[in-house]
Amino acid sequence: MTEDNRTPEEEPKVGYGEPPKSSQFKKGQSGNPAGRPKKKITSKPKNVPDFGTKGSDKLLLEEAFGPLTLREGGKTIEIPAIRAVYRSMFHKAAQGDRFARQEILRMIQRKEEEDQQKRAAHDDEILQYMKNCQLIEEEALRHGDPPPVFFPHPDDWDINPDTGELEINGPKDEEDAKRWKKSFARRDAYAESIEQTARKYRRGSDPEGKENLLEIWHMEQCFFDMINDAFPDKYQAKLKSRSDRDGATKPGDFKTHRLPRD
Repeated sequence: MTEDNRTPEEEPKVGYGEPPKSSQFKKGQSGNPAGRPKKKITSKPKNVPDFGTKGSDKLLLEEAFGPLTLREGGKTIEIPAIRAVYRSMFHKAAQGDRFARQEILRMIQRKEEEDQQKRAAHDDEILQYMKNCQLIEEEALRHGDPPPVFFPHPDDWDINPDTGELEINGPKDEEDAKRWKKSFARRDAYAESIEQTARKYRRGSDPEGKENLLEIWHMEQCFFDMINDAFPDKYQAKLKSRSDRDGATKPGDFKTHRLPRD
């Protein structure tokens, strides 16, 4: 009797635990020809300390300089956590805590020593650079060559009085020097235009015309100061005619301004 001629009673049962024959594994054939998959190791090595790693250092700094809310003098203030720690130490020292006082003095002394060492190293670095430039210049003169242009120039090396870090207050390379030259030209053009505007203003007699000239003067003076303040003090220029009327800019108003990169 063929499968098509089976009676309902003779039909094979299909259900839970009894899949159709077409889906059953054949005798002698594996149900997983590819084999058991390899176990993936996802766990991290144990007993690996985090202290001293860059990740934990970052977290430490984030916590140290993160905001901390305090009550002080009847007011709620928000300061970095590390400042709160220092403030507590100084408060204890002021109240006579000998250990807090000793720790503060030790920290200040260590910082002063570090700054002195840093400044001495920078002084040596600047001196060595100046000596090398002098040797190169003398060698050029002996051969009849034109004096070389140094980038950065030895006179442009300075030590920041606040941070003790080495700074280059001048063009750092030839491309930088070209950029500085363009900015100098713009600044000088504004200075010349300001002189012309100031002369017209002083000679003018029409109040409305003088008011317009003063507005132009202030605008040109603003552009001059924006460029001039971006330079180190030794490279700054002074205006012969500077307006001190209300609304006029002053030297240093744009001290944090930076030279355009073009």
